[in-house]
Amino acid sequence: MPETNIFLKHYSRKEIQDEICYNASGREVASKYGEQFGKRPDTIEYPNDVFELAKNGATSFHVSEEIWKNPLRLSTDMRKHELDSLRAGWDLIIDIDCPYWDYSKAIAHSIINSIKEHGINSISCKFSGNKGFHIGVPFESLPEMTGGKETKTLFPEAARNVMAYLIYHIDLDERLTNKILGKDIASLKLKTGKSYDELVVRICSSCKSESRQSEKKFEYICAYCSKSEVSDKNEIFKTCQRCNRQMEKKEIFSSSKCRKCGSSNFAEKLNLQSIINVDSILISSRHLYRMPYSMHEKSGLVSVPINPSEVLRFEKKEAEAANVKISKHGFLKKENAAKNEAILLFEEAFGWKSSLDKDEELRASLERPVFEKSREFEALQKAVPEELFPPCAKLILNGIEDGKKRALFMMVNFLSSVGWDYDMIEKRLIEWNEKNNPPIRQNYLLGQIRYARQIKKKILPPNCDNEMYMKDLGVCKPDNFCARIKNPANYSIRKARAVLNNKEKKGSKKKEEVKIEQQREQGKEKEGGSQN
Repeated sequence: MPETNIFLKHYSRKEIQDEICYNASGREVASKYGEQFGKRPDTIEYPNDVFELAKNGATSFHVSEEIWKNPLRLSTDMRKHELDSLRAGWDLIIDIDCPYWDYSKAIAHSIINSIKEHGINSISCKFSGNKGFHIGVPFESLPEMTGGKETKTLFPEAARNVMAYLIYHIDLDERLTNKILGKDIASLKLKTGKSYDELVVRICSSCKSESRQSEKKFEYICAYCSKSEVSDKNEIFKTCQRCNRQMEKKEIFSSSKCRKCGSSNFAEKLNLQSIINVDSILISSRHLYRMPYSMHEKSGLVSVPINPSEVLRFEKKEAEAANVKISKHGFLKKENAAKNEAILLFEEAFGWKSSLDKDEELRASLERPVFEKSREFEALQKAVPEELFPPCAKLILNGIEDGKKRALFMMVNFLSSVGWDYDMIEKRLIEWNEKNNPPIRQNYLLGQIRYARQIKKKILPPNCDNEMYMKDLGVCKPDNFCARIKNPANYSIRKARAVLNNKEKKGSKKKEEVKIEQQREQGKEKEGGSQN
């Protein structure tokens, strides 16, 4: 840990005090004294409080993600409903901690890009002070309501859902992934203590489903005589039977087929969740993080805000106390927030979480074949044709100017719910995107379809009464049938069943008419036979 005078010199700076005081507004603050935290709850009301605490031995300052009406009323024995009533809001903060500095930057960069692709511009980022980054979205940008509940009451579960969703779905630059899977994989195994099987997942080249390596084997190679042996046993030392020298060991895996589609072609992908320490499960009410411009006891570096667009360029020397300047890119600045800017991110994260929870009743209703007996739709693999789509879906497919990402989210879930497979969905939505002005970036569109394909479960599109979707997009133009349904998918499913029932009735009627006609013919034949 750096000497005491370094901490005092840093916290004596007026501009540092002002920034820490600004970020403490409405939040619980905890001062750290070396390895121990001071009293909780505490607050910082005035800039000079920072220096006074430092003079008493405070080495760093930590603050709650939650914003409180009165932080000093907090206590450890408060129940959830009491905390909810005292909580004024909470900021979304993603804490990235990776054992490799370059990878940590790359992962933070990918997450920032993913957040931006969800239509959020009020992103802030700061160096954590040691090995990673904190990425933040202010509460003022979060949706007021999520899943029918006030978002301010959904801490920590909403923060966990969004964080897990982002980590699960980001893709690193292919060049970086190849670099890690190539020369860096050995050092990564050593650093993390994880096996190759834990660090790498196999992705089916055909259906894109994930498959863990199932049959691990070991190849032992003699560097002197080139003799090799393959064995199921993981032996620490193995001697070459030919030249009596120690053999080198290499992990290999037997080829296997994809359980879903039967393909034998796989691509390897870095399992990011195995190398990122994302503090999500441990998040609970009154969870703290290091404040902007607070020092880190172990590294001696400062947790400085940076430009989110330049995270790849950031170097730790910029966080040395002597080099720190107040950044124009603040952390969680309310004035940068836009109301409901994060609505799409929350909708997708909660939809993903819902699919993981395996809602059997919903899944059964969605997977029920709609055209089980109808020959007309067999060529479309039981997919509902577009003429049976609700007015909102038809209008979206004509192309729109605003809200294209929300429309994409709605249409992917809608089409998968009414029997379309993902190849059909991809082809139709690429055609749709060409009509948009301007079109969505194709990588984003394909990424959303890939995500829906990978989770392997269908979720309904937003209900018709969700103000942020059909109504806000200007495509809610109900016809007479719309009054009977609550969800766009139900519109098509009901109409499809009505068409099917009508065809069955017509078929039954025709069969009855044929039967009557046959009986008449038989009657005539009998009558003619009697006369003879």
